[in-house]
Amino acid sequence: MGWLGVPEGRPGKLRENKMTSTATPQEAAPDDAEQAIVVDLAERLERFQTALSYVDQGVIFVDKQYRVSYLNSAAEGMTGWTLSAACGRPAELVFRALNDRGLNIRHQDLEDNEESLDRPIWTGATLLARDCGRQAIEFFKAWANPRRRDVGGTILVFRNVSEKRELSREIEFRATRDYLTGLLNRDDFERRLKDAVQSPARQIRKMFLLVIDLDDFKLVNDAAGHAAGDQVLQQVVSLIRRSICPVDQLFRIGGNEFALLAESRNLASAEVLARRICQRIADFRFYHERQRLHLSASIGLVSVDHLWTSSRALLRAADMACFAAKEAGRNRVQTYVSSDSAIEGHRSHMRWAHRLVQALDQNRFVLYWQQIHPLAGESDVHFGEVLLRMIDDDGQIIAPGGFLPAAERFHMMTRIDRWVVRNVFSMLAARRESLSSVLGVSVNLSGQSIGDPDFHVFVAEQMREFNFDTSKLCFEITETTAITNLEQALSFCEMMREFGVRFSLDDFGAGVSSFGYLKQLPVDYLKIDGQFIREMTKNPLDQATVRCICEVARVTGKQVVAEFVETEEVEQMLRDMGVDYTQGYYRHKPMPIGDVLAFCDWPRPVAATEHQASFD
Repeated sequence: MGWLGVPEGRPGKLRENKMTSTATPQEAAPDDAEQAIVVDLAERLERFQTALSYVDQGVIFVDKQYRVSYLNSAAEGMTGWTLSAACGRPAELVFRALNDRGLNIRHQDLEDNEESLDRPIWTGATLLARDCGRQAIEFFKAWANPRRRDVGGTILVFRNVSEKRELSREIEFRATRDYLTGLLNRDDFERRLKDAVQSPARQIRKMFLLVIDLDDFKLVNDAAGHAAGDQVLQQVVSLIRRSICPVDQLFRIGGNEFALLAESRNLASAEVLARRICQRIADFRFYHERQRLHLSASIGLVSVDHLWTSSRALLRAADMACFAAKEAGRNRVQTYVSSDSAIEGHRSHMRWAHRLVQALDQNRFVLYWQQIHPLAGESDVHFGEVLLRMIDDDGQIIAPGGFLPAAERFHMMTRIDRWVVRNVFSMLAARRESLSSVLGVSVNLSGQSIGDPDFHVFVAEQMREFNFDTSKLCFEITETTAITNLEQALSFCEMMREFGVRFSLDDFGAGVSSFGYLKQLPVDYLKIDGQFIREMTKNPLDQATVRCICEVARVTGKQVVAEFVETEEVEQMLRDMGVDYTQGYYRHKPMPIGDVLAFCDWPRPVAATEHQASFD
């Protein structure tokens, strides 16, 4: 009998009729009925086989002796076995599959757990075809006839999932790899760093974390374009790979930042490795369209040992060491030592940066005012500088020297300047009817804001939004800022001149080319750097410098402001030299601007709502 209980042979072939010609109709009737049943079964079998031939999943019937009794067209194509060649062959020869460990899957093992045959589940495997080709498959095995398990055998159904598995591998690769360099990405780095910190083997295997930051990589993109920058990154990765061992793990954790988990005998050998990487990058030259591009790297190194209880703290230490290397001049290696003053300074700035973010989000800043006093005589006209203070968690007022260095280092000054500009403009708009008693309101702007074209646009938009006499406004920019961002400073001055805004050059005299730049900078006031004022009664050189500045100011038609004036003696000396205004504790100590405005019958400033930022 065949695999469906049909007589052996071609489907539909009738058994030989052994009835004699003398049989009566009553005797012949049972054979006719049996013959009709056989014909019907054969026709059903043929229809079933035809249907299976159009199924795109492979189907193989296996008898109780684990031999193939049937396979459809899809199974023929996937296994490389034809129906005639496969029938009677051991199932493991025709359907040769390997599990995820590369071991042959035995059909007997599949029937050890009969419950799994009652509720078939797709299983992943690799199918080895007759021609030795391989393809990823999923399959399940079930009873061919659940009611007659003793005679029905089993059925194998399988499908090709090579494309699906390849797509899955591609998705997994993209999830863990950096597409440009092929390195493991930041997500995978954080997982592996966490494992390294928690692994007991760190006591035996000496492991070190290196954070590698390429110095001034933006200059490469600006000079040669991003496509060339991508090529440079790929070549840098090749340089680093040639410097490390196969067991070391290299990651790309940022645009031009890499991390390395390296095994080494001790800290000294890890430092040798870090310096080798640093030197090879420094020696590297990349040529693009006749341009020779040069790079260097700053590296922070920290030991992965029992002192670290979290991967976050470990990475933060490596980042601080890397930053210290940059601050020390770049193109060098800095090993993390908790007592290192440079690293401690960076840690302090990071704490301040965190507090600044919270203060910005919660609008915990207040404006102060310090009067700028005219030396030509007493005046009821108000002229002063707006200053900023931060309110700490416990309500204490923090002077700008506490938080501004961190704001500068972590590029938060533009957001801070936006806060101040909006609050000051709001104040001036609310008091626009009484600005006749105001000579000027001076507002400091940072170098980061002067160099940001978006900030220029923001200030112009705020001037149009708030209706006040913009000629009362004076922006202070430091001499260093103006020189460093000369083109942007000139562009900003030109834009603001359309609104009648004046400018003051702060810390004047500190630069080496102060007088030369006055020809280009359209400023109205020169504010002498405080270093020439504090000890000028005792220092003839400071006195000569102040006289020189006053003479240049008279020639160029500018007015002079001296800051840090704290005694009557200094003020009188400045008056004799021709200084126009003084600013300092002798005449006025900074006080909350609300108190000043209340005294002057000015309304208080409106709190920022749309732009939350702060200033110094």
